[in-house]
Amino acid sequence: MSTTAATHLGAKRSDEARRRMSEAQTGKTQSEETKKKRADANRGQKRSEESKQRISEALKGNATGSHIRWHVNKGITNPECKLCQENNQ
Repeated sequence: MSTTAATHLGAKRSDEARRRMSEAQTGKTQSEETKKKRADANRGQKRSEESKQRISEALKGNATGSHIRWHVNKGITNPECKLCQENNQ
């Protein structure tokens, strides 16, 4: 690990800085080696309540998007799908 990288560990970044970094990464893909390193580095780490909430909301949005794509847009009702059941009530 370089000394430059070590100086940024645990850095708190503003919402604006995080947005700019996210935009810079849009469309880029990570190698399988990089994905594995990042997963290994985060394994066993405790998540804050804020992080847990953000992840939960993101997953919920993903499920809703999938539901719309696979069921609503095709006019299909799946009796095993929770979102289909909620919409039918």
